[in-house]
Amino acid sequence: MKRRFLPMLLLMLIGLTGNVKALAQVPEPDGQWTFDNPSDLMAASVGSLTLTPCLKPVDNIDKNFITPSTVSEAGIVAADGPTADDGAIFMPKGAALMLARAEGAEATLSYTFMMDLKVPNAYVYDAIFQTNGSNANDAELFISKSQIGLGGYLGGYYGRIWDDTWYRLVFTMSDGYAKLYVNGKKVINYETSNTRFEIDPWGFYLLCDEDGEASDTYVSEVAFWETPLTEEQVAAMEIPVPDPWIRSVSEIQEGDQFYIISDRGKFNGSGTAKPKAMACQQDNFPTKWGDLYVYWADLDKEDDGFIWTAKKEGDQWAFLNKENGRYIGNMNEGEADVAFSDTPVGYTLTDLAEGEGNFYMTNEESEHSLHVQGYLRNDRASNSLAKQEVGDDDYESA
Repeated sequence: MKRRFLPMLLLMLIGLTGNVKALAQVPEPDGQWTFDNPSDLMAASVGSLTLTPCLKPVDNIDKNFITPSTVSEAGIVAADGPTADDGAIFMPKGAALMLARAEGAEATLSYTFMMDLKVPNAYVYDAIFQTNGSNANDAELFISKSQIGLGGYLGGYYGRIWDDTWYRLVFTMSDGYAKLYVNGKKVINYETSNTRFEIDPWGFYLLCDEDGEASDTYVSEVAFWETPLTEEQVAAMEIPVPDPWIRSVSEIQEGDQFYIISDRGKFNGSGTAKPKAMACQQDNFPTKWGDLYVYWADLDKEDDGFIWTAKKEGDQWAFLNKENGRYIGNMNEGEADVAFSDTPVGYTLTDLAEGEGNFYMTNEESEHSLHVQGYLRNDRASNSLAKQEVGDDDYESA
């Protein structure tokens, strides 16, 4: 059984220590669903509010319709959650959820909802939050191109959403500001008087859009508060899984091996493309994250440059190529492939987006780096510079 909200006893113990700053108490939600009862997947774990499966459009042909359904009719099934103790549900593209508010509720622009989710394909549109009772317009919140943003071109897209990765989304609306937090970090703070964010007395939809801009989605938890949570309260929540990002160079241990690869074979919307290995350098375009101007080679090609050993070079890093025993070097003008060096060349990893592990590499001779650019994570082999166990030479490319 999940226990995601900080218990009062823990808060009391923290207060007694005297040397740990007090954490904001997270109020009990008006409704919470944890999907860990296989015999009744829609059973509420907190409160008496209801969560009802619905059928929704999957393309532009049957636009707008939204129909209450059953779990089986909607194709919703039990799934694995973020941890072994967590339940979850699989929501196919044509399924949605209707969260009904309590009887007597009034229309409001002051509330909070939370959802733990992961998507197999974070590139395509996936509608998250819909306030329109007739499902007659764009949703209010979308995942698209591996980011998350407000619907109707409001406020832009931000953050970084990876395929097959659990995230806790918390959306608050109050005092004219729509705020979105991803794993406790505020990524949207949008001032708006737009009434499209007002929720009606009946409630709202999750994973719903009027013209099929949706994708298969896994959901592990849903919660709703009739009041807006504060930033401190959102930060006090646990997140579904430990933060996977490597946040500093100091977390890279000398001698660890890295596959310098990327899963951006899915960049064009393909959910089946093999990951690509970064087998050459790229500095001919401005670095714009989300576009990733890099050259790729298939993993099954026998090219040099796939496996590197990170070594300290003073206070910087050098990367020794396993296939040819040479170091990654500086890019020479006009070259397009990996530049190798017989002697170590020191590089510094520089964050491009605070807290997300996005990086590029520089050294004293190069304003920008070889294309060893990407996302530092410690839990996935399908992202750039994904940490591997030392001596593990195998990589599953499927």
